[in-house]
Amino acid sequence: MRQRLAIAHNLRKDKKKKPVLHAEDEFELLRTLYTSTETTFPHERYRVQLALIMQLAGITGNRPSALLAVRYQHVKVTLLQDPDGGEQPRVLIEIVFNHTKGYLGEKDAYVFTLHITSAAVSRYIGVTNELDSNEFGIPDVPNEPCLLLCPHITMLALLFADQAFAASSLTSPEHLFRLRIAPGQKQLPLPLKEEMAARPLFRRCKSTVKSLHMSEEEALADTTLRPQMINLGSITGMELPTGPYTFRRGNGQALDNSSKWTRIFA
Repeated sequence: MRQRLAIAHNLRKDKKKKPVLHAEDEFELLRTLYTSTETTFPHERYRVQLALIMQLAGITGNRPSALLAVRYQHVKVTLLQDPDGGEQPRVLIEIVFNHTKGYLGEKDAYVFTLHITSAAVSRYIGVTNELDSNEFGIPDVPNEPCLLLCPHITMLALLFADQAFAASSLTSPEHLFRLRIAPGQKQLPLPLKEEMAARPLFRRCKSTVKSLHMSEEEALADTTLRPQMINLGSITGMELPTGPYTFRRGNGQALDNSSKWTRIFA
């Protein structure tokens, strides 16, 4: 029946090509986002939010619904001792993603905790059995060769912009990197403000008669995110439309082609 309909109405029978983005494409998108005069937003926080969403989408492979659902109660920041023995502690940011979709029902969550040495090669992956969520750790990478792709910096920028840390003295990166872990301790938790627990990390812009400002309680909508990505992809010169799922497909391809994953699960 479908074949007859396709012939009768001259319909295409080949599969629609699905765009896939990799790290090289993400680099070009981020470069355009920060340097092109064509990328304009009603509020500059949108620019940083879009950068972080693309970075997290590429690394975690999460759907847009999981990314946009992140609240400050899902974020944890910890200082860790430098595994190479350096004086400067490492900053670890952990994010719990909810609203993740499983295949044939609920899925077990994967807890990815990456500890990267100065050589940026040592990775340890843990797994937990919490349902309908996954937790992803974002470490800092000493001598990071491409800061444009680093979600660690973008995430900290939003935290400081919101003055999210509970400690009243922790208001800038300078204050953060002056902190040291007490002797005999391996880590120093940096709690966020309890009153901000329900505040979305990615928020929408609100317009009033007198001003334009970011909402404190309303999350960024998918209907706002998608046009932003499509427009950025068009300005960058991407052949196919750019969207949240293009990063997810790139993440899946990278995992499928990774020899490290093959060795881990062999």
